[in-house]
Amino acid sequence: MGKLKLSGQAKKIVKKLIDSINSEKVGYIAAIDPQTGEIFYGKNVIEAAKEGRRIKNNHKAVFFFVKVGYPSVDVLKSIALQGRIYEDYFPKVKGSVHNRNIHLTSSPLKNLQDLNFIADTGFSGSIVLDINIIQRLDRDYLGEKEVTLAGGIVQSVSIYISDVFVNTSKLNEVEIVEMEKEYLIGIALMRAISKRAIFAFDSDEIIFEN
Repeated sequence: MGKLKLSGQAKKIVKKLIDSINSEKVGYIAAIDPQTGEIFYGKNVIEAAKEGRRIKNNHKAVFFFVKVGYPSVDVLKSIALQGRIYEDYFPKVKGSVHNRNIHLTSSPLKNLQDLNFIADTGFSGSIVLDINIIQRLDRDYLGEKEVTLAGGIVQSVSIYISDVFVNTSKLNEVEIVEMEKEYLIGIALMRAISKRAIFAFDSDEIIFEN
């Protein structure tokens, strides 16, 4: 998906919201119309987008998202782990695309290409996928937001929503971040599917408990 082009007015609004560290809306997500600079608030990206689409009476409207008082909406970076963990070791969860939806499963689905999702405790969002996989999904493009990568680099990324299946349970309208050649599940998704996540390094297992 091509990058959104922000008008001069929209750019001013974006900067103002990022700098609004004393606003009563600090921590809220602002969906900004890239042309008019109109602002619609929500507690998360999906809620803000729905509010904007409702008020504009346009179910395909797209926005640029800002977390009020913050330089980026999400943080997507590595956490320094302590203990006997090899440098190139990553905890992974199996997934696949089936009937235009992402499926995360304890056992891989037969005859489908495996997707290895890194369970990334340094990612505050739900799912990261590359555009090749996103194009295979039944998805809705919401617009763009900025995320903070390792090293403090801030990057604009495209945002979509799509349903996700975890074993036989369905999660509606999960936020998906587009990044090249990345497959991650983050804290927001882990919270949605479990009360506790155990990284059992002695047995090389990841256990999500209800």
